[in-house]
Amino acid sequence: MPRRPPDDPARLRIENGSWRTTPRPTDWGSRVAYVLQRDKVCQWPQGCDETEDLEVDHAEDADDHNVDHLRALCHRHHAYRTAQQAKARRPRMRRDPERHPGLRYDDDPEDAA
Repeated sequence: MPRRPPDDPARLRIENGSWRTTPRPTDWGSRVAYVLQRDKVCQWPQGCDETEDLEVDHAEDADDHNVDHLRALCHRHHAYRTAQQAKARRPRMRRDPERHPGLRYDDDPEDAA
């Protein structure tokens, strides 16, 4: 099986254990330590006093690793936020409801004639 090039997104996903398409900076570990030390508690906007099991979240763009755009979230809120982001990226799987053929609608061009 041929090896993937080093910059191939699928390779990055395999090596990083995530669906990240760009690699994290080489000093990612020190950035994580800094953010966890700085925040000390879950930074969920609606409030959370969890101090254990904290993870670092990209508050804005996932490719922006500036510590000013990183925050500590507890595992529960980080998982919730990640699930909401994934849901927003998925295409809508439902089609628009069909109009009932026996009803009249205000925006029906045939009624205007």
